Amino acid sequence: MLEAQTDEISINLPDAFPWGVALIGPKDGTVLAANAHMGELYGCRPRELIDPLFTPAAGQDLSKVINVLAPGQSWTGRIYPQNSRHGIASVDVMLQRQEGDDSKV
Repeated sequence: MLEAQTDEISINLPDAFPWGVALIGPKDGTVLAANAHMGELYGCRPRELIDPLFTPAAGQDLSKVINVLAPGQSWTGRIYPQNSRHGIASVDVMLQRQEGDDSKV
């Protein structure tokens, strides 16, 4: 029997990381899940698009950077929050496309 597809992500991201953590859908750059720090610091919430929230140093859309990652591949770089609530001007990030489930970064 086939299971119905859902947009809901069943993952519990700890709110108390000392940094923000989010899962991004690589097809369209939609935030699938985000911990409390991502919401508090950057206004990043599930079902929002990532591009209006962060811009990479190269000036391209973050969703395009995410989209070209192969399963298991990672990207590191500096991004610039567009909605920083605490004066954070830039953030060094590591993005990685999941190897076993490449529908999440």
